[in-house]
Amino acid sequence: MAIYNNDQTEIKTYGLTIRITDSEYQRISSFIEQRTGIRLPPSKRVLVEGRLQKLLRKAGYDSFTPFLDRSIGRHANDSDTTLLIDLITTNKTDFFREADHFTYFEQTLIAKAAKTQSMPVIKVWCAASSTGEEPYTLAMVLNELKLKGIIPDFEIIATDISNQVLQKGIRAEYHYSRIQPISESLRKKYLLKHKNKELKQVRIVKSLRDKVSFQPFNLIHSQWNDSKLFDAIFCRNVYIYFDRDTQFLVTKKLIQYLKAEGMLYLGHSETLNGFDLPVKAVSNAVYKLDPNPTITKKNFK
Repeated sequence: MAIYNNDQTEIKTYGLTIRITDSEYQRISSFIEQRTGIRLPPSKRVLVEGRLQKLLRKAGYDSFTPFLDRSIGRHANDSDTTLLIDLITTNKTDFFREADHFTYFEQTLIAKAAKTQSMPVIKVWCAASSTGEEPYTLAMVLNELKLKGIIPDFEIIATDISNQVLQKGIRAEYHYSRIQPISESLRKKYLLKHKNKELKQVRIVKSLRDKVSFQPFNLIHSQWNDSKLFDAIFCRNVYIYFDRDTQFLVTKKLIQYLKAEGMLYLGHSETLNGFDLPVKAVSNAVYKLDPNPTITKKNFK
């Protein structure tokens, strides 16, 4: 049996749902957009409510307000703030997701190698790496090119705003159900099966783990301390959570870290159409930086 506040908000009942009020949801959505750039429209209300349920029950809260006071209030606890961001911003990822991007990336490096006598170390930034499937996919692709002598070596920086998913990426442990997109030949080279077969887990081999550096990074507020330049930046399936102004600002930040003619990879459903930026589309959701960029901004909504 549920118990209700005067505003008909369902509160603490054993094993039942704690409902979020309009004001509580507005408080969360405003904070998340200000801190991360991610918009939480009304359609995301059930998702947010669901992701926070277990935490609220475990802490013994009978509404969202006490937790919000601790996590985003004037005297917020840093660990609770981090936990809230982790729970809200964790998103879907897969090995070899939107696989044509990895094929195109490989082909561009092969073509570049054919035109030069000395290939540089290839540097890639996965700007929203989540639990690591994307950067480890890139590590497999790049290591195959290294074994063939097409590139001398490679470095991958994998960043995310969520500390929780970064730690999962560092551990590099995945259930059998997660590795289906990886070919059998690559599984044999780069995946180690857990000794306890009942766990049905694999781990990325150490030689590949060592090529990926996981670091926290906020696409809205963070900057690199030094002048990092990348051959390619993957920031896929993130723009869908931003409004147009935020998309522009994030893109402007990302391309300043690209080498001349470096590539920016977005998700298949994402586009830079309508932005006056020094990039041109060269494939599906792939943009090449103009070697002599001048960044301005046109009117857009």
